[in-house]
Amino acid sequence: MKNLSFSIVFFIRRTRLNKKGETPVMVRITYNNVRAEFQTKRDVPPEQWNVSKEKVNGNDATSNEINRYISDVRTTLIGVHREMEAELKEITAHLIKKTYLGSLESQPTILQLFDENNEYMVAQLGREFSQKTVDRYQTTYKHLTEFMKKHYNSNDM
Repeated sequence: MKNLSFSIVFFIRRTRLNKKGETPVMVRITYNNVRAEFQTKRDVPPEQWNVSKEKVNGNDATSNEINRYISDVRTTLIGVHREMEAELKEITAHLIKKTYLGSLESQPTILQLFDENNEYMVAQLGREFSQKTVDRYQTTYKHLTEFMKKHYNSNDM
């Protein structure tokens, strides 16, 4: 099996200061020379950032909390990578990032949401919606389906 490189680096962008004069802590995942970056939910004063240790200098409660958070993120990302390796899944830096951020779950499509809405409208027929309104929504669903097939060559989005 080919040995592919995997690394996690924490850094700050000194040019992106917020109103408090702090900058967000960033994460760069590199897998097989492809990068994916995202911001953590922590900000630090740029003068307290230690580039070589990838941590915040200081022993105050805020610095310790940020350093623990960085350590937890690193451990979780390594765990995600190991899990993907064990399951023999395709691994990319972007997939590791998406898995960590929880955005890999499938999102409902336009037609699924439209169909759920139409089912609700049929269930509420006579109470909240008239037959004419339900018919118009079903016609709109049909037209939307035809439009996506014709213009996007897709059954759903």
